[in-house]
Amino acid sequence: MLFDAKADIPQSKRELLLDFYINRAHKIYNLDTKNFKEYFWYFAIIRILQAMGAYGYLGITKGKKKFLESVPYAIKNINMLLREKISKNSLIYLRKIFDELTEQNSKYL
Repeated sequence: MLFDAKADIPQSKRELLLDFYINRAHKIYNLDTKNFKEYFWYFAIIRILQAMGAYGYLGITKGKKKFLESVPYAIKNINMLLREKISKNSLIYLRKIFDELTEQNSKYL
């Protein structure tokens, strides 16, 4: 939910909520919070990519154009994660794809 495209939650709020959830989980489980947070960003990207696939399928194949409005938010979220949360030496090919997407669609982002 933290990266739901239409929610458009400011990153500072996401960080607060994520820290809250991690701290709560740490009270129940022996959780390596640093490691959890590091992996969380990768799983967030996977989830956003899955949602983008759904937006495309519903918007283009099923003709529900309203879903296509979420695509720019999803691209924005992935770009932020790649820029601020994921190691610069990681996900090189995905970075290239989203750099091109951003360049081609800059008027929408």
